[in-house]
Amino acid sequence: MKLGTAVLNENGIVFEGCFYSCGEALRYYWFSTNEQEISVFHSSHNTDFIFVLFESKLITCYRLPEKCLLPEKQLQEYFSQLQELKKIRKELVITKKGKRIWQ
Repeated sequence: MKLGTAVLNENGIVFEGCFYSCGEALRYYWFSTNEQEISVFHSSHNTDFIFVLFESKLITCYRLPEKCLLPEKQLQEYFSQLQELKKIRKELVITKKGKRIWQ
């Protein structure tokens, strides 16, 4: 394994032109932070995954397929639609005799 440097930003972990992600990154909101450099361990023979040191453990982060990556405008539209769906869902919930029901 070799030691390298990746960039952590709102789009994922960027290492040597590829994007990577993992469950811990999503669970702990790594991508909501300001852009920063992080150390990663990688194999020079296999670019399907890298390792990130997190809470004294090596976490495996897998390379994302390029077709998963959305341009900034599409990402903004996606998050806007998600917020709209949350708003609609909240409006559909009514209170009846102290219980929440769907209309």
